[in-house]
Amino acid sequence: SKGCNTTAWIKGKPEWAKGSRLIRFTPRFNPDVNSYWMCDIGRFEYHWIEGEDRVRRPLMRDANGVHQPIAWHDVMVRLTERFAAAGQANPDAVRFLLSAHASHEELFLFRRLTEELLGPGGPNAITVGWRVTPKSQPPHTTFVVPAVDAPNVNGARIFGLVAGQNGDPQSAADVSALRSAVEAGQVSALYVFDPGPAGSIGDTQWIADARLTGKLPLLIVQGVLFTNLARAADFVLPGASALEKEASYTNDRGHLQATSRAIPTPGDATEDWQILVRFGAPLDLSMNYATDRDIRADISSRYGDAKGLEGLSQLSFAQPVAARTWLQASNPSERWKWDFMYQDLPPVKGHSVQTEGMAADGRRAIQLTPVK
Repeated sequence: SKGCNTTAWIKGKPEWAKGSRLIRFTPRFNPDVNSYWMCDIGRFEYHWIEGEDRVRRPLMRDANGVHQPIAWHDVMVRLTERFAAAGQANPDAVRFLLSAHASHEELFLFRRLTEELLGPGGPNAITVGWRVTPKSQPPHTTFVVPAVDAPNVNGARIFGLVAGQNGDPQSAADVSALRSAVEAGQVSALYVFDPGPAGSIGDTQWIADARLTGKLPLLIVQGVLFTNLARAADFVLPGASALEKEASYTNDRGHLQATSRAIPTPGDATEDWQILVRFGAPLDLSMNYATDRDIRADISSRYGDAKGLEGLSQLSFAQPVAARTWLQASNPSERWKWDFMYQDLPPVKGHSVQTEGMAADGRRAIQLTPVK
């Protein structure tokens, strides 16, 4: 995808308030990526992040086929026991499906995980999927919205998980080999990583069908939403959306970009790199990272300044950016509007915040400063 630079607007809430905190997204100026623009998809389709389908606790399917909440420590013990058993019986039957919504840090950890579990050829067990939806746009459109609905296809290319070079044209993902193996009953354990919105990894109904019919004995889903695929899984691990972690991506033009943490993860959900480190510990994998910064440093040490990763270890997050033109500065009227519409005041019986400051005839009384 284009990887538009955006600003997430958050409604600060007092302790008594409940509900969503994200209230809008606006473009942030970047002359190399999106200038002052962003598409309506990025502007409006964010409610899933705080929606009712978020997975907030680890889940494990019981003997009756019902998902039950389980503590992180316990789910990792049960999960790794079954995963290790499948791998020991037939290492070639263990496979991974990752969404191209995965960050550099997450793609790198999955590559390391497969190398340590399955040997140098381990990354061959990884398939990367994404959705393609052509957008109807007028001829000669200057701000073109890409058909690929994923921010890090080039990242998957950089780590050798997808064919092609960073910056090459992007098209549909090829998951045909994995699908054929799953439907033929040749996969004993499938680990799916899906941190994006519903459907962004591509069609996965064939995976759910294979698990329900018994062709796929073990299905693990690490993601943010309780999708149909998660409903079919034996284990569901709640991860973080892009707004809930500090992570890096390489967009469709090969530009390295970063996302900063804007809101915390809900419930017991945790950052995905931490889940993978926890997953590797019982398997005696040497992924001893204390922070996401350590992962980026390791990537830089192994890949250097590969195209699309230049300056990765020096990325900064959540830093204030000075306005270079008046268009980049905060608009006072815009700030007044949102401060007025979203007042975080406790409810008082018989008092309406919305009518506070109204004149007798119902019109808003705005204090004006005399100009001399």
